[in-house]
Amino acid sequence: MGFIDFIVQFSRVLASSINERTTALQVDLSGVGSVFEDDNPEDGETSVQSAMYGALGFLSRPLNPEMKAGKEYACEAVCIRTEDGLVPISWRDLRLNALFPSGIPEGRVGMVGYGGGFHTIDLTTDLNGDQKSSIHFIYAPYDYSNGVAGKAMAVALDTTPGAEHISLSIGSPTSGFQVSINETDGVQVRTPNSSTMFNIRDDEINMAANKIVLKGNVYLGAAAEAGLPLLAGAASPPSTTVFVSP
Repeated sequence: MGFIDFIVQFSRVLASSINERTTALQVDLSGVGSVFEDDNPEDGETSVQSAMYGALGFLSRPLNPEMKAGKEYACEAVCIRTEDGLVPISWRDLRLNALFPSGIPEGRVGMVGYGGGFHTIDLTTDLNGDQKSSIHFIYAPYDYSNGVAGKAMAVALDTTPGAEHISLSIGSPTSGFQVSINETDGVQVRTPNSSTMFNIRDDEINMAANKIVLKGNVYLGAAAEAGLPLLAGAASPPSTTVFVSP
């Protein structure tokens, strides 16, 4: 055992709790031996209700150990040894890494949750090749069946030069309600029914739907405020698609 082993210890999180007096998070730890050797529980030590520390402004509580496909998964911690026991200072949980089966792209920063949701910030490249912009992506899956999410909520903020846009969606990956905003097309809203849409941009509003309901006083025309009540006559022939309630 080297000198560093008297100070630093690898541990697994066995359980977590909240201190009733201070509301601080605390964990029960089981050491796994030397920092530089393979895991060996016989070489480790335990520490009960060790105070959790982390980055300022970020709170997290590790999930308890669980078995998956015959293998145990648990949150792991690097601890420093003090006279009061082990104090965890750094964390790793491979269950969270597994949400990115193809690996974490270079330059990505993000937050990941045990429920499959995440918020990532990816680096993009502008038209001159300089890395100066980013894509923020928030993903919240739901409607699980056999461990696979059937639907998701997603928000994307893309600052890629020349393609800046914001998008929101809810539902299945290929349908659901979709909202997109960009400087060229303005605001676009689409429903799972592809024949229903709403688009607003400079000097123009477009709508399409099987049924459009306008409730209240409705004014039409270039000088709408000066309009007169609609009267039946030659200028307003009968219609099967426009309904007027006096």
